[in-house]
Amino acid sequence: MQEDKLEGISSGADAYLTKPFQKEELLLRMQMLISKRQQLQAAYSVEQLKENRPQKAPDKQAEFLNHVIRVIHEHLEDSSFNATELSKALAMSDSQLYRKLKAISNLSTSIFIRKVRLEKSKELLK
Repeated sequence: MQEDKLEGISSGADAYLTKPFQKEELLLRMQMLISKRQQLQAAYSVEQLKENRPQKAPDKQAEFLNHVIRVIHEHLEDSSFNATELSKALAMSDSQLYRKLKAISNLSTSIFIRKVRLEKSKELLK
């Protein structure tokens, strides 16, 4: 039982409830998860990318987004680099990448790529 819980948490689970659980505990955990998601979306919104403010996100999400941005920057000259190519470069499925980016940044993969490219080009023009 404890091993399953530790395995779930170490593999990236946001929460882990064991049965039987209290209804209040479930509701509280859901509220906290929703609140954290909203904070992440605000931290990685278009304005955040635009202003390049320091990002306040949990380490795994920040690492993931920084890695995605690095990969996009590495392929700036490749005009055919799209969501499918990005997912291949990250060794993820298209749908998995979409879900993860949407949950963190509230942007689709294509729009995220476009925003990162636009911000980099804006930076280079300065």
